[in-house]
Amino acid sequence: MAVVAFQDLDNFMQAGCYILVEQLLGAENTRRVEISELMNETEELKILFRSKPASLQQCTCDLLHKNVAIITIISRGWEGCTSNDTIYMNSGESLECFKMNIQMAIDTAVQGWNGDLCPHCQIMRSLTIKEKEIINMMKNNKSMATITRYQKNRFGSSSYYSRDSIMKKVGITNKIGIYRFVNLIAQ
Repeated sequence: MAVVAFQDLDNFMQAGCYILVEQLLGAENTRRVEISELMNETEELKILFRSKPASLQQCTCDLLHKNVAIITIISRGWEGCTSNDTIYMNSGESLECFKMNIQMAIDTAVQGWNGDLCPHCQIMRSLTIKEKEIINMMKNNKSMATITRYQKNRFGSSSYYSRDSIMKKVGITNKIGIYRFVNLIAQ
């Protein structure tokens, strides 16, 4: 028996992913639960589908250590990470690619090959001190002009390079995404 939970996905994506899991494992072997109930489940196989912003919002290392199959779905404006341990699916992929990625995530979790760090922790560890300062200043609603002036005085360089560096590490493809990321980790 498998339990399936969703985090921060729209109803259509949830329904589609659930149907694919039912096709892979059988409808009688699949049950849907809320994310808050996922860790209390005693079933052998636990599957979590989530959005990229949800993967960055909080640490989920405990889920990785309990061999939960985690599949992160990338929507427009986001990119995957360079992590080898996380299964990413693009929302525009074919049905066969979705099935293959789901099966790969299940196999990885069942065999206990989940990585040690979740995407949130990987990104937080990869940020430099300068990048973390920029994020903190953005959390405090400082304007980019103020941040640039501060960074120029402190480090002798502009913060725009650092902002672009943060965007690359996080997997954001547009300027608005950096503010979404800052809001996510500020919660």
